[in-house]
Amino acid sequence: MSKLFKTLCIVSFTLKSVIVFGQVKKMSDFYKEGEDKSITIKRALLSNYDSIIVDKSLSPWEVSPIVIVKASNKVILFEKGATVLAKNNAYPKLGDAMIELKNCKDLSFIGDSTVLKMNKEEYVEGEWRHVISLRGSEDISFKNMILRDSGGDGIYIAGSKEKKFSENIYIDNVNSVNNKRQGMSIISAKNVFVSNSKFSETKGALPEAGLDIEPNTSEDLVVNINFENCEFYNNYHAGVKLALGKLNAESTKIAVLFTNCLIENNHNESNRYAPAELVFGADKDSPVKGNVLFEDCLVKNSQWPLIYSRKTSNAYSVHFKNCFVENVAQKKDMPIISFEVPDYKNKTNFLGGYKFEDLTIKTKMNSPIIQIRGSKLGTLKGVDNLVGNIILLSEKNNKLYNYINYSSFLNENVNIDIIRRIN
Repeated sequence: MSKLFKTLCIVSFTLKSVIVFGQVKKMSDFYKEGEDKSITIKRALLSNYDSIIVDKSLSPWEVSPIVIVKASNKVILFEKGATVLAKNNAYPKLGDAMIELKNCKDLSFIGDSTVLKMNKEEYVEGEWRHVISLRGSEDISFKNMILRDSGGDGIYIAGSKEKKFSENIYIDNVNSVNNKRQGMSIISAKNVFVSNSKFSETKGALPEAGLDIEPNTSEDLVVNINFENCEFYNNYHAGVKLALGKLNAESTKIAVLFTNCLIENNHNESNRYAPAELVFGADKDSPVKGNVLFEDCLVKNSQWPLIYSRKTSNAYSVHFKNCFVENVAQKKDMPIISFEVPDYKNKTNFLGGYKFEDLTIKTKMNSPIIQIRGSKLGTLKGVDNLVGNIILLSEKNNKLYNYINYSSFLNENVNIDIIRRIN
């Protein structure tokens, strides 16, 4: 039994105990005739009742932006068929979220395939009208929900003025679909557990990724972030993007884990960012340290590379363990793994910091396995700490390395064992 599953079981047991022994009240009982239902929901979440049932008697719950500050110790249960919809023309500010929890604690939202739907087509400007926004909150969980059609992210997790990060966040069986900017953004967080969830069809505002981990300052945290049995597919940019350029060597070390996840058919040619299923970045001069692990993951059916990276080798390490890659880089001349010099004009450190442990690649294309792109000015110092073993299932004579404006004489600690097998 995985650590994540054990954690979710403990949370579930705790919720059941609260429901049995706590005070329960229907959301409709808080409603006053003619009022905005956003006021009703806010009144309920700030009440003394510890268990609220969002019943379908007043569904759909059409709401304007809901901002909840310092609410605590609540279980919010959604009846089957109860839905929450964004009111038309009710989100004029660029940062209006459907539900924003600021400095809240011990809140659990348990749905039953519950839909939280915004009006994406209305939000022509801006990229911050999220379905759920968590700021400086802790011990928050969302389960069994569909988050869709936002003008920003399905889920946004960050800090607040009072607390620089959110922590102990549990997301289970959530489908984040057709959101404008990201399926999910993590800006500053500690102890995030996401399981059995899907992030798809992101389109409308860059980056358009399924998941984007992108701190805003060097003080933000990316600590103990976990995804298990999750899917990232059909997004207009990468399935998973780590944009860690705002962190530096003095920042807290990062720790991110993906277990048994699917990444499939991401990036669209209309997106101007570098194409790949997985994108890794860091500050080129003083990068953050730490570890990222993909274990037992499947990446498949893509026109683009498995990896695009401009990360230097002295940044956080990325480890692929027992992963399977099938039919990626199907577009002509695309490499399967793509490394690019961080700076074309100024001297940079070594690229690298990757370990491949039993990485299996199955391809019908004659793509190079690893491509290193330097600069004509010779700004790339070299490639370092690129190690492991790759099992290649291919009938083609795929090159292991393809060098562009770069000499392999600059390689240090580059040791990839490749086992070639016919499909």
